Amino acid sequence: MGSGIRQRLIFLIFLGLFVTMGLIGTSRYFIEKRDSMANVRIQGEHSGKLIAELAAPYLLRSDLRGLHSMAESFIHTPVAQEMTIVDREGRELVHIAKPVLDKNRVVVGTQPILSDTMKLGEVHLAVYPAEREGRLSASLRGAFAEYLFIFIFNICKTLLSTIL
Repeated sequence: MGSGIRQRLIFLIFLGLFVTMGLIGTSRYFIEKRDSMANVRIQGEHSGKLIAELAAPYLLRSDLRGLHSMAESFIHTPVAQEMTIVDREGRELVHIAKPVLDKNRVVVGTQPILSDTMKLGEVHLAVYPAEREGRLSASLRGAFAEYLFIFIFNICKTLLSTIL
């Protein structure tokens, strides 16, 4: 009778450990996902500021071809999803996007295009790193393997201690 209670207790301990490890792993995944999106937004804002600075000379010269070429260069980067440049009256000068837009893309705040203090227009960006899903999946698989190893190790250790 004492052996059955002991086995149930061991089972409950390991079940609790397994559930706890699952919760910790899930929590780690969502924290990493949130941090990743925050980093994407920050990188997008930096890109928007840089593009606004680069676009100013093109707008001053009314060089739409140069502006479009700059936008084409940006859209070929891994994080770029969509870019729109409008003039100071709000007319769309350039709009370029990836052929397939990611539904989870991050729309970055509008960046003004300035020449000294005069507003020439605005840049609107949407970004999403293509490798993000791969990194999150790899992280999830790694955490699962880590927790599974710890769980199996503890089961073996407990079984050996009850046998000996």
